[in-house]
Amino acid sequence: MKNYDEAIQCFDKAINLRQSYREAWQGKGVVFFVQGKYDEAIKAFDKAIELNPQYADAWSYKGLALTALSRSDEANLALAKAKELGSISLPKKELKVLDPLIAANWFNEGNALAAQSNLTGSIKSYEEAIRINPRYTEAWYNKGVALNYLGRYTEAIEAFSKAIDSDPQFVDAWVNKGVTLINLSRYDEAIMCYNKAIDINPQRKDVWNNEGAVFAAQGKYDESIKCYDEALKIDPNLAGAWLNKGRSLQSLNRSVEANAAFAKAKELGVYGLGASDQNKDMYIQIRPEPP
Repeated sequence: MKNYDEAIQCFDKAINLRQSYREAWQGKGVVFFVQGKYDEAIKAFDKAIELNPQYADAWSYKGLALTALSRSDEANLALAKAKELGSISLPKKELKVLDPLIAANWFNEGNALAAQSNLTGSIKSYEEAIRINPRYTEAWYNKGVALNYLGRYTEAIEAFSKAIDSDPQFVDAWVNKGVTLINLSRYDEAIMCYNKAIDINPQRKDVWNNEGAVFAAQGKYDESIKCYDEALKIDPNLAGAWLNKGRSLQSLNRSVEANAAFAKAKELGVYGLGASDQNKDMYIQIRPEPP
């Protein structure tokens, strides 16, 4: 951040979006602490502690602020509580410690804007989070999701790739990179992404179903049916897989089997959605901040 006032504005904006955002109260308190505004800092730490009485860092910073005000008895109680909760290292009095909190604020603001369908605004917020932490996996991922919804597919693929670079085991990033590649008709690359996702977690029925749809789009109906069968092994009531399997069987002129699959899909409540329509929207979603 350029200065303390900008940092305070950032945290206040986050608090206005969600009063219960304890990390924002903590971050605001740290800014005041760094500035030597100990009374204001204690008020912010108290709010963070009110929201989460087990917040060790808030207790620790509060103890140091009380020490600076020569309120020794209160300080000792706060620091003892921090130690009890596992905070054994003293906080640093430098603005750099705010970076993770500020990045998280921008990330949560991006999520809030996305929930309001302001995807362009959400992308800007995710980019601010990434500017502070270039390896912010969740921010890269959510940026990719927002870009995909806006039809900016090439940029979305780049964002998902950045998320994967940061966390190669991030299954959803592989899945949604695959979905975005489908939007560009880059089917072979999409299949590579789905295979990677399956290698990481073979129990993802959605991935098997998506991969089947890609094979079907290429006219590789036998391969697609194998994928749908894998999805149905995991969840025999996956209606979309029954529907998609029926379409592939129909394309192979295996009418009896196709009709049986369509009947099963209808029994489960699906009536003729196209495979591409179903897969495009079912698996892309804004990913929230991990607890």
